[in-house]
Amino acid sequence: MNIDYAAIDAFSYTEKIDADAIEELTQAIEKSNIFYWDWELDVLKWFYDMHNSFLDAVLPLITHLGDAGIFWILLTIVLLIIPKTRHIGVASAIALGFDVIICNGIIKPVVARCRPGWLMFFENGPDWIRSMKMLVSFPDDHSFPSGHTAASFASATAIFGTLKGKYKWWGVMALILATVIGISRLYVCVHWPTDVIVGCIIGIICGVIGWFVGRPVYWFIDEKWTKFKESRRANRENGAT
Repeated sequence: MNIDYAAIDAFSYTEKIDADAIEELTQAIEKSNIFYWDWELDVLKWFYDMHNSFLDAVLPLITHLGDAGIFWILLTIVLLIIPKTRHIGVASAIALGFDVIICNGIIKPVVARCRPGWLMFFENGPDWIRSMKMLVSFPDDHSFPSGHTAASFASATAIFGTLKGKYKWWGVMALILATVIGISRLYVCVHWPTDVIVGCIIGIICGVIGWFVGRPVYWFIDEKWTKFKESRRANRENGAT
């Protein structure tokens, strides 16, 4: 496919995107690799045909919860602050750390997959995509895998695995939210279905790592911190005498 630079210019004018941002987007499009299965385009068209005023208002808000993993990062910070949930926060932090390295640091720049919405900037792009109005701003990084989905499932899986007893329900809620965020990425047409599927798998793997590694890491840190506090207390007491 040939890039339609006039379409990019028209998009930047209509959406009032500044020159630096549109230049970054253009460079990402130029470096991208276009590959997808026909069934993926069919799935995205199915979501496109579902668009209505209610979903157009709600799902973009849900998808923004995963922007830069912000919701899951803030949740992890809260869990780390509260002493009783600190071990859960450690598990989630480890899961998110592995996710960032694997998805954003390795796979995305290597695969460099074109986002489905970017097809509106190609001369032979599907008509329904070329005429589509985007519900969210275009990310300027590549598509595979879905970082929103991977981060969501990484944190949610770590939380689900670490919680016990009656609190397990909160882990289930986290997994449900992760699923809805993944679906929202298809609804707003910024990811292919396989991006979301692989993002989910990677996220779960990272979450399991955080789940199993988090508790011994927490115990190690807690033990060192306890010894440090006891040492300081002993030094103060010796100094006072």
